[in-house]
Amino acid sequence: MAVKRPWLTGLRPVPGSVQLMALRWLLFVVAALPGLAAAVAAIGQSIGNRPYFTEASDPLPMIPLIRLVDHLPGAVWAALVSTAAVAWLGNLLLTAGAVTLFGTTRGGRPRVWGTVFEAGTWSLWAYLRIALVALVLAAVGTRVIATLAERLLEHGQQAYWTMRAQFLLQSLRGLATLCWLTLVGLFAWWCRVIVIADERHRVRRLWTVVPRLWWRRPFSALGAHFLLALGALLAGAGVLFAWRQSAGGAVVWTLAWLAVLAGLSFLWHWRLRAGRLLWSSPELIDLRAVPDTPWRLAKTLRSRLRRRPRGAPPVTPGTTDA
Repeated sequence: MAVKRPWLTGLRPVPGSVQLMALRWLLFVVAALPGLAAAVAAIGQSIGNRPYFTEASDPLPMIPLIRLVDHLPGAVWAALVSTAAVAWLGNLLLTAGAVTLFGTTRGGRPRVWGTVFEAGTWSLWAYLRIALVALVLAAVGTRVIATLAERLLEHGQQAYWTMRAQFLLQSLRGLATLCWLTLVGLFAWWCRVIVIADERHRVRRLWTVVPRLWWRRPFSALGAHFLLALGALLAGAGVLFAWRQSAGGAVVWTLAWLAVLAGLSFLWHWRLRAGRLLWSSPELIDLRAVPDTPWRLAKTLRSRLRRRPRGAPPVTPGTTDA
């Protein structure tokens, strides 16, 4: 049953599930505090006291909000980037530990902290290579989408498209970019799951394994994860946007944001459980059997070029045997 219905089985917690979800929730809360504290201090001491911002309506309109963000000092951006990097690395460690714990069959109380540290440090180099591949794919796809949109926009301006049509084109560009980034993120997510599940060292082998998995399981391996990942991103952005539109109630919105983080932690746990169960299904044994070895394309090509034809050498015309 666990193999046939991984999404339903993934809803059931296992030993260590509560600790994992609590650790992920706490990671994002604690990691966000230094950057938020630096931003609040900078706004309260200098930027927020300027008449342009103090005389604006509450909530702050979009244009003053954009200018407020543009006036943030470099130290604030450095703190925000640093906290985001810490949260990202911590999430990699937790993901490796969670996939490892979900694959264990022995009973007893699991070693959550020890498993997270051991699996996370073992897989960190592979996870960083996966992130590099995902970054390249994201950059290339975003550039292609932007180029196509710019050419269509130039054509529309020459054809006297309406402003509504041009705005629709820009909206479609943003939606296409968001979908592409979500798809790349899902590709990296599956790579991370398979690396831990099969204890693999070679990342490049997964470049063909993951698309084959999507082809074999278009909903359970691709569609469901894509919709959940996209929905989680839009839910977090929606709460932040609604918070910005609200005239007050910072405590209520803070509690709402903490609740959203708790929901995202549960969703993270659910997806990892379902993905780990799906990858363990007997129908995918051929994908799991893909060797964890390098391609060695250059060596194979050289060996084929140097290979000599078998058999006796050709006889030169005009010669006879002794």
